[in-house]
Amino acid sequence: MAISGTNRKSEGIQHRQPAEAKPAEAKSEVKSQDGTRNQADTARTEARGGSPFQADRYEPAARAQPQALAAPRTGAPQQVDPHGRAEEARNGAEAAARLLEENNYPTAEWERIRGSDFLQTVEKHKDDPAFLADMYKALGPANTARMLENAGRAAETRADLDMAARSLGTAFSSGQFSVAEQRMFGEQAARDVNTALTVSQVLGSTASAPGADEMRRGFLDAAMTPGKALGSGRDAGLWARAAGEAIAGDKSGHSLQEYVGRMTEGERTRFFENGINQGPSWGPRSSDMPFNGLEDVMRQASARGLLPARIELLRVPNDAELIDRLNALRTDKLTPEQEAHIRNLSSPEERRMFLATVKELEAVKAGSLSPSQYMTNVMQAAADIAGNDGKKFAHLVHFAFNEPENAGYHETARKALGGGNIPAGSLLETTFKELDGDLNNAAGGFNPNITDTASASTVTHHFAEFLAVGSSFQGIPAVGNAAVEHIDDKATNPGDVRSGYFGVMLGNALKDGKVTPQQAVDLYRWAYTNQPSSMDPPPWGTQETGAYLDPSKDFDINAWMRMYEEAK
Repeated sequence: MAISGTNRKSEGIQHRQPAEAKPAEAKSEVKSQDGTRNQADTARTEARGGSPFQADRYEPAARAQPQALAAPRTGAPQQVDPHGRAEEARNGAEAAARLLEENNYPTAEWERIRGSDFLQTVEKHKDDPAFLADMYKALGPANTARMLENAGRAAETRADLDMAARSLGTAFSSGQFSVAEQRMFGEQAARDVNTALTVSQVLGSTASAPGADEMRRGFLDAAMTPGKALGSGRDAGLWARAAGEAIAGDKSGHSLQEYVGRMTEGERTRFFENGINQGPSWGPRSSDMPFNGLEDVMRQASARGLLPARIELLRVPNDAELIDRLNALRTDKLTPEQEAHIRNLSSPEERRMFLATVKELEAVKAGSLSPSQYMTNVMQAAADIAGNDGKKFAHLVHFAFNEPENAGYHETARKALGGGNIPAGSLLETTFKELDGDLNNAAGGFNPNITDTASASTVTHHFAEFLAVGSSFQGIPAVGNAAVEHIDDKATNPGDVRSGYFGVMLGNALKDGKVTPQQAVDLYRWAYTNQPSSMDPPPWGTQETGAYLDPSKDFDINAWMRMYEEAK
């Protein structure tokens, strides 16, 4: 890794250094920084101040009180030369003295250059526990946090920070640090949000476990508080992202159980919402090295039943989860090309919709959902994700129920009308077709007035295609309805024709803001599925009507909404 030249990472986050005196000129002897004890106590007292919701407060595990750092393990003081690069130091104490001497880095970007020197030092001595232990002892918790923050400025990739994570684990495993001392390193790393963000990516490295687990506890004890990751302040999202990185670095799941597992439902919701609202990147540096640990934590929490239902719908799944869960449902596993379609999903909403649909497909395969219930649940998920955005709702429904690509000009016509193939979405629809048992009829819970004459043909794909046509920018009802009649014949397949007309009508209403996504789901449920006995049936009844085939008079959204309200 280069240690000179302008680094684009230094142009990212505006680092807000805490008020702290510059290190004194290095002397011939470097001693432990016992003075950090008071700083750590202050930070801990501040972090555990009064909670705005005392009845719903998270208390971390009881732990030993911090003790003053012990002297370096060598019996006699080590003679050091504070001048020069730390990488060339003869021992750990001398490396610490050189890192603390700012005159060793006489450039405008001296902190980034020092960060490079630090990273190269720990890489060079990665197999020397005595050197690393002496260096970290001499630096102490507060200055170690500063070195890690500087390392973040110098790092080009997350792999560069792995060196720092590994060195901490090696030093702490040497037996030269008590548990309280190790935790103090974590507490000091969480003294301000910018330092915490960099250190969190160090603790987020798999190289940090298990050696740096006690440092991780100190960090999380300081960060997972109402004033930080569990709060509502300006930086709460950044703190949640930092805590997520630190928890994700412990692949054993112990940190997840220790912190997330013992929170109340309200605290979990606040923590995850803070991080989700912040997002994994918010500037040049975080775009190159995003803070994705929280997504991993949410996946782990979901698998353990610890994720609140409200958050389950909000979390953005990664490629592996989507691919693995869909593969488990299919007879023919996904090809590399099909996997690539999933990997190429860039929209968080589409990823969330994909996962929500896979969960419903799992229920279909288990035999606990009929085809009509599946369609309803997936549409409800689309409404929950889209909120009040009608066009987004129509897109998500079209995505989840997407018909595979047609041949030649047919696909061109689909796209021209506002529909068309979405490769990742059609994987969901073909999986449903494999699992539906050809129950796309009354036996599957559908009203017979909207089903295809061939029960093997899904209601989902036909409805979704015309919903997309109706909601498109060029969605003119007359054009959409003409397309319906081009595909199906009123005399031989009236159910498909009605479903097409209904989709165009509903799509237009969503585009024009005449109905909300939730109203669209409610209206669809009434028209397409079996109703409770307390509700009147839709206007075309529950048996094949032979009517409702004139789009000019039978498919007016205002009339349908009025009839729905009267039927309730």
